[in-house]
Amino acid sequence: MVDRKTYDLLKNKYGKVSSWAIWADAEEDKPASNVDKLDMFEDIDSIIKELKTDYVFVGLNAASHGEERSIDDWRAFHSTCNHKQRDYKLRQALKGSVYWGAYITDVIKIKENGKLKGIPETKSKKVMEKYNNDPDVRRDAAIILKEELRDIGGTPTLIAFGNNAYRILSEMQKQYTFLKSIRIIKATHYSYVCKEYKKKLNDILEKEKLPGLK
Repeated sequence: MVDRKTYDLLKNKYGKVSSWAIWADAEEDKPASNVDKLDMFEDIDSIIKELKTDYVFVGLNAASHGEERSIDDWRAFHSTCNHKQRDYKLRQALKGSVYWGAYITDVIKIKENGKLKGIPETKSKKVMEKYNNDPDVRRDAAIILKEELRDIGGTPTLIAFGNNAYRILSEMQKQYTFLKSIRIIKATHYSYVCKEYKKKLNDILEKEKLPGLK
């Protein structure tokens, strides 16, 4: 369980670029429905009882919603574009498991005009080109992640979605002491085209001696 002080701190600092692995239920026969609903976060006293930070899921790049849009807190990983995104597959996989309610963030976050955001790019190849070629992006990503993990507290296990996120975290771990004592594992990204994503993720977790998806 996350205490109120930690919840408020994370919301105020990272609410526009991170979230929690908790979603509203889907409608019958509509697996991608309601993934964008954030009503559960309105009852803070109840929701924090379901949240946890011993496991942290890490994607690649904080989503860009465009400067003209107002971004709700905890909107990340709760996409309103159900026909394009596969956030619902993560809901299907984690529902009922010990990972339900885990913190979710992205490894690449930059600060611009005092606000956290990601690289304004949707294609992972171009994101990686920018990351590899821009030392300021690499510096920001490391500084922000270090502060974020400090604010989360403890030594959470990081579960990286996909090769790129895992590669960046592994490189950071070799370079920076703040990741030395933290375990990092690689998981298949939930955007992977696979009907049995839950099984695929479960196999990886169990192979890494982590709790499976029951």
